[in-house]
Amino acid sequence: MFGAACKDCHDQELDGVVSLGWYANPTLQTLIRHWKYSYVREVEGVIERLLYVWLNDAQRVPTDDWTVVPMPLYPSRDRQRGFNQSEIFARMVAQELGLPLAAVLSRTRHTWKAQAELDNQKRSQRRLDVFRASAPVPRHVILVDDVYTTGKTMRSAAAELKRAGAEVVWGLVLARGD
Repeated sequence: MFGAACKDCHDQELDGVVSLGWYANPTLQTLIRHWKYSYVREVEGVIERLLYVWLNDAQRVPTDDWTVVPMPLYPSRDRQRGFNQSEIFARMVAQELGLPLAAVLSRTRHTWKAQAELDNQKRSQRRLDVFRASAPVPRHVILVDDVYTTGKTMRSAAAELKRAGAEVVWGLVLARGD
């Protein structure tokens, strides 16, 4: 799809992950934090512009029959925030690439803290078997989230998509937090 997967990004669940940038970038980090935690929806235009430039200047676009799938929020978190930033970002990706968007994943359990808010020990102990896929699941999936920290959440979602019939799952995120 978007290029070769690095050895750290390729495993049984994910076939690769691409990101617009690094979470360590102060500008990108500020945009994401304002959007996700302060609910500043005005940053969406800036994020959309970054996505447009990144996809058109730096990425090969997929040529197969791909479907964009957003990372779901647990319903109470979605109600609290009033929006799902991954779904909005996924909509931007789907529109820019001319691909369908399908919300075929749901969260079955609430995780009280985001992976990014946990220390390394707590991250490694957390169970993330919290996703359920609904049929029909597309064969080629671009799984979209805002931040990829350890990859545990995205790999868990990708594993569920593959159990439900997806053949290839690539991750696409705003920022990677390595």
